[in-house]
Amino acid sequence: MSNNGSSTLQRGVSILGKLFGGLRKGPSGERVRHLRKLQKRIGVRFTDLSLLEQALTHRSYSHVTAQTRNDSNERMEFLGDSVLGLSVSQYLYLEYADRSEGALSKMKSLLVSRKVLSAVSRNIGLGEYVLLSGEESDMGGRDRTSILADSFEGVVGAIYLDQGYRSANRFIRQFLLADINDILKDEEHTNYKSLLQEYVQSKRLSHPVYRVRKEEGPEHEKEFKVDVVVRGESWGTGRGKSKKDAEQNAARAALEKRQGKLAARNAVNGKTRSEGRGKRTAEVAEVPKPKPAADKPTRSRRARGEHGIAASRKRIAEERKEDAKDTSEVAREGRRRERAAGEARAEEG
Repeated sequence: MSNNGSSTLQRGVSILGKLFGGLRKGPSGERVRHLRKLQKRIGVRFTDLSLLEQALTHRSYSHVTAQTRNDSNERMEFLGDSVLGLSVSQYLYLEYADRSEGALSKMKSLLVSRKVLSAVSRNIGLGEYVLLSGEESDMGGRDRTSILADSFEGVVGAIYLDQGYRSANRFIRQFLLADINDILKDEEHTNYKSLLQEYVQSKRLSHPVYRVRKEEGPEHEKEFKVDVVVRGESWGTGRGKSKKDAEQNAARAALEKRQGKLAARNAVNGKTRSEGRGKRTAEVAEVPKPKPAADKPTRSRRARGEHGIAASRKRIAEERKEDAKDTSEVAREGRRRERAAGEARAEEG
């Protein structure tokens, strides 16, 4: 596509953005210079800078400046969420061809979670560019997980409206998907609610129910205490700055508790089996082995047979020797008589 064609496309998308977001008054003076720094940081130069301005406008700021709620980033966030989902799904589908649909869904759920998106926003430094009311800013809104995650999605939506999907996809890959391996390995990003859901399904139990037990602290620093209940029984309790964090911690406590019980049960069963084997071994060791009688020969049948054959051969040899002896004596006696008869005949002649 030629440069003229590309510029025409960008102007067309920008006009679409104005129709989508309504007529907006662009940022002025100092704010423009501030947003230019952000553009350099993210590597995107907006044709319509008012889109980026709206993407970073929190509803608290719209309220105190007498603007409507639609002038905040909520609609931009809605659009950016869909663009983000498509980009991440496309990437996972192409890069992890060996993974099942279920595995890809889990990976996507983690990557587009508020916890991950807020961490990416902190790395970019989006918090310092978000427009907040003075009260919201004083209450720590620039570092609040929900505001940072929404702002990231708003910026994605703004890039899409200003320059199209290709630029938005490039932004997502550069700042989110480039760190996918570290994100997937980080235990802090583990979805314990999903793991607990899989566990109860494997046991054919009812779905976990999360119940808020207590809310403590002022409005801007609330802490929630949540129980996770399965079959009417509390499996774990968690605390957090938001209900979602408290639910995650409750699910984690439930899993650790169940895994601890399983490990203890296996250890007990293993010890019992080991003791049983040891006892049986000791019983076998105590049984005395029979000793051979002292007055009975312990020669085998084969040995006894060989002894009998040898005795027979010896006896036959002795008999043959006796026979030979007898034969020799008879022969000598015959020769003696013949000599005596010859001597007698000689004397008579």
